[in-house]
Amino acid sequence: QNDTVLVGFNYGTDENNLSATVIKSGAVSATGTYSCDISGLSEVTIYYKAFAISNTDTVWGKTRRYFFPKPMNVVTDSATKVTYRSVTLHGTVNGLGEANIATAGFKYGVESTSLNTIVADVLTEFGAYRFNIDGLSNETTYYYQAFETDGVDTVVGAVKSFTTYAPMNVTTDSAD
Repeated sequence: QNDTVLVGFNYGTDENNLSATVIKSGAVSATGTYSCDISGLSEVTIYYKAFAISNTDTVWGKTRRYFFPKPMNVVTDSATKVTYRSVTLHGTVNGLGEANIATAGFKYGVESTSLNTIVADVLTEFGAYRFNIDGLSNETTYYYQAFETDGVDTVVGAVKSFTTYAPMNVTTDSAD
């Protein structure tokens, strides 16, 4: 005969301080799996561990981690280090989607409606990223747009622009 037990979870955003508790509604009288609904969570990662309390004992499960995927979101940031032949483009990925891995990069070109050239790299965490672009034409306005894709869906940031400089010309006068 099984004892009737109270089961639930302790959880929180710090694995060393699982300060919130949820208890399964009604007592459990058989072995097996159980679950509890938790709502109102806004953190990306929570830690949790199960417990069972009987009349004679308390048993704890291992602490586990659950990652709530953030929807893919990318921002086109300002370009820096603009010269007559190069630029550094900046973007920010604010979520990686369900797969928790994405390809992020930039599309760029000389027409805002036709951004054909792509530079990209695989990201496994969100945050700022950048690419150095060389071989640009001088005194030219370029348009660029950050993007993120998980292989199925693609999100894009705003289209921004920068203009490369004229090369410096140095002339030497003849000495008379």
